[in-house]
Amino acid sequence: MTTVKPRIKINWEDVEKYLIAGCTGTQVAAKLGFHKDTLYDRCVKENNMSFSDYSAKKRQKGNSLLHAKQFQVAMGGNTALLVWLGKQRLGQEESPKNAEGFDGTLAELLDAIKGLKKEKGDEEKEK
Repeated sequence: MTTVKPRIKINWEDVEKYLIAGCTGTQVAAKLGFHKDTLYDRCVKENNMSFSDYSAKKRQKGNSLLHAKQFQVAMGGNTALLVWLGKQRLGQEESPKNAEGFDGTLAELLDAIKGLKKEKGDEEKEK
């Protein structure tokens, strides 16, 4: 007599929650207590799409939520996040060339700053 394993019920709301958070299919299956192949096969049967497509759709939803939250925090005055988003989205960059027209290496810029400090110190001694 063969025993039939009971069919595992997959709660797709839980799967979606973990995928939105950025988990992989393997991680989701492990968290919910079944094999990843069960998840992949059942996704095709129950959602009419490959797990890869399903996962990508949910991950993009998570990315858009994260992006919106970052934007909200940045616009709330978080200057570090404003700078980072400016670099990522607008292609802005910090470069020594933009600082007072300096067009040298970082080492040259540091030497120039040290020289300015030294000159300023010499001027104050002369007073």
